[in-house]
Amino acid sequence: MKNKDLSKIVRTHLNNAGFKGKFNLRVRDAGFNTAVEIKVKNDSDYDGIKKIALKFREVDQDEFGEILLGANTFVHVIDTSGCI
Repeated sequence: MKNKDLSKIVRTHLNNAGFKGKFNLRVRDAGFNTAVEIKVKNDSDYDGIKKIALKFREVDQDEFGEILLGANTFVHVIDTSGCI
């Protein structure tokens, strides 16, 4: 899936859950992986946005728990409400 397509899907899920305009979303390549970064504007929305966003996390691991290289999707949800 292309980054643009993943961005649209994540944004649609968050908007449909009532978080429209309460976050900034960026999807980008991270080596052979994909990184989804969501900056939450209001700390009261953080838990709800994180719960939805983590559904898109996809990380392959071996039997020892080591993360396998490539085709992983990492999701980072950041609370920016306290930032100046």
